[in-house]
Amino acid sequence: MTTKNVVELIVRDYIKENKQIIDQLSGSNINIDDVIAIVLNKIKPRYVTKESGEAFVKAEYFNQQNQVDTLKVILEAIEQVKQNPKR
Repeated sequence: MTTKNVVELIVRDYIKENKQIIDQLSGSNINIDDVIAIVLNKIKPRYVTKESGEAFVKAEYFNQQNQVDTLKVILEAIEQVKQNPKR
């Protein structure tokens, strides 16, 4: 396994799982990659090299508070991209 940032996988999964809500809040005009970049710059990365490490980090994100915190950062990033769509 190569080194990867598990937080990026989690953020992408959250966005994918909540795509319908995100589209309603933001419209289809925003670039999701911009949103992801902003989110990843605000959340501490968690790099792993083994599948067991990936599972451990993902398990931490099942905590309801971690999920709420991550979704809050995603929503803030959406607002930022909406206000400045062509950065």
